[in-house]
Amino acid sequence: MNLFSKTGHETAYMNWWLDRQKARKDATLRFDGYGVDVTVKKTVFSPDPGETWSSALLLKHLPDLAGKKVLDMGCGCGLLGLFASTQGASSVVLADANEEAVANSRENLLHKASVVRSDLFEHIDETFDVIVANLPIIDIAWPRIEEGTHNLHARFFKAMPAHLSARGLCFLSFASFGEIGDFERLIESQPFAYTVVEERKFDVNWYLLELSMKNGTQA
Repeated sequence: MNLFSKTGHETAYMNWWLDRQKARKDATLRFDGYGVDVTVKKTVFSPDPGETWSSALLLKHLPDLAGKKVLDMGCGCGLLGLFASTQGASSVVLADANEEAVANSRENLLHKASVVRSDLFEHIDETFDVIVANLPIIDIAWPRIEEGTHNLHARFFKAMPAHLSARGLCFLSFASFGEIGDFERLIESQPFAYTVVEERKFDVNWYLLELSMKNGTQA
């Protein structure tokens, strides 16, 4: 089964994206239609839909969050967690391994939510109805992740089921500039039911995976 495919423009996109990061400054982004504005520090991943599509794709496809316990894993500037807190979520936890991202998220959170510095689920003790994960996709963009992005995803999938409620949903982003073969094999080896949404932007394919435990049982 081929869940993911390349367009042939991945290298050009990554070179363009990396060049843009060199000139970044602190910025405020407005997400029209979602009712959230975020300040993004220049050292933190930017969800700017003018240069990346992973965050925008997640925003487009999140379910009704009213009354849900939500975890924003790999929160960066806090965009997705902030959005969840404006949508009536009963509780929102944001987590990131990067201290600068944690500080940036805390600056943006105007609604009741908590932010924790955590290497994936290291300091997360709860279970959630919705887990949103916008994790690093390709090593060249994240050289400080010594284990590599594939191993990071593998650890995420190993730990995530224990933190997802029996009928909970996990939403995960990916893109065609990642190692699609390795990622597909990783997905197919997991005890999840899944659906995949694909959108093309910047001449590359962006993916949203909706994951749930098979038979609605918690691991």
